[in-house]
Amino acid sequence: MDVAGLQVFYNPAHVDFLRDLRVSCQKTETGQRLKLVAPHIKESIAPPADAPLERRISHFLETDINPQLAEHQGSIVLHAVENGDTALLKFGGSCHGCGSADLTLTEFISVRLRQHFPEIAEVRALAHTHA
Repeated sequence: MDVAGLQVFYNPAHVDFLRDLRVSCQKTETGQRLKLVAPHIKESIAPPADAPLERRISHFLETDINPQLAEHQGSIVLHAVENGDTALLKFGGSCHGCGSADLTLTEFISVRLRQHFPEIAEVRALAHTHA
């Protein structure tokens, strides 16, 4: 597939995920960043409503939270759900050890998770050291 002058190779089984794919190249201080936006990816792979809570939270983190953290080369994954109401998360990339990670967790990630999953009462991160 040719997208914006680039050759894009993909598994034919995933063609539905790539409908309306947009590709852009952005200049950064250190070079350039290639950005791919596939607007139908969430609806195509979202787990069913009756899927295990862990799977639904992991999907939410991957599709709704991580794209924003990736803007700063960071990420977050679900480590576990404890007692059915506590999400234990693990920061990765530049978020691990970042001085703003706690604020990001309480003011952004925790709020979004609890809005989307009312059964989650508490959101915590595994201990990380500040850089």
